[in-house]
Amino acid sequence: VGFSMNGKLYNGGFDFSLSFSGVVLCLAVPAAVMVPVTWFLIEEPRRKAERTCKEYLRESWQLLTGKAFLYVLLNAFLTTSIQEITTTAGGMVKQNWAKVE
Repeated sequence: VGFSMNGKLYNGGFDFSLSFSGVVLCLAVPAAVMVPVTWFLIEEPRRKAERTCKEYLRESWQLLTGKAFLYVLLNAFLTTSIQEITTTAGGMVKQNWAKVE
């Protein structure tokens, strides 16, 4: 998108550019191709017999105590913690360096 829409029409530096509908078409074609691919090539295993509540709780506990769940929790906690870090110089940087009014 950055190269194809960097023409004079969009105040860019290139002599050529795609229109918005051209870019959308370039993105829609692979998405449209994926519909029959997923319909015909992906196979799902047949459903097993219904699980009991005890089996369901055991499987849930295994998921909750696994590494993947720990990493999801760490990601959620750390990204929100890091995003909340601010600086007192932020306002002055915006005003003097970035010239934001």
